[in-house]
Amino acid sequence: MEARKLNRRVRVERQAVTVDGTYNSDQLAWVTHVDKLWASIEDAPVDSVNAEVTQAEQRDIVRKATVEIRWRADITTEMRLVDIARGRTLQIVNVAEIGRRDGLAFACEEYAAR
Repeated sequence: MEARKLNRRVRVERQAVTVDGTYNSDQLAWVTHVDKLWASIEDAPVDSVNAEVTQAEQRDIVRKATVEIRWRADITTEMRLVDIARGRTLQIVNVAEIGRRDGLAFACEEYAAR
């Protein structure tokens, strides 16, 4: 994996159960799993991947991207990535190993409400 290709900083987040102090009830929240990783982010061509998705009567635009990082064993599809500089949130859809533990490639989707 070429270091010059890894030119973005991302944060890895996972869901965790927290307790609401006011009502003493459990809530799901995104918490930081890994604070800063060097990554490569490549957006898919606009023509081929933008699609409208309707979920709970809300229309979203789906943008796909591929993110690559150095190899780690602790990142799964249950997590998401945040592009720190741009503030983009990318849900991890698929994880693939690059080489023999050289790196990881993530197929990600970004949802943006209209």
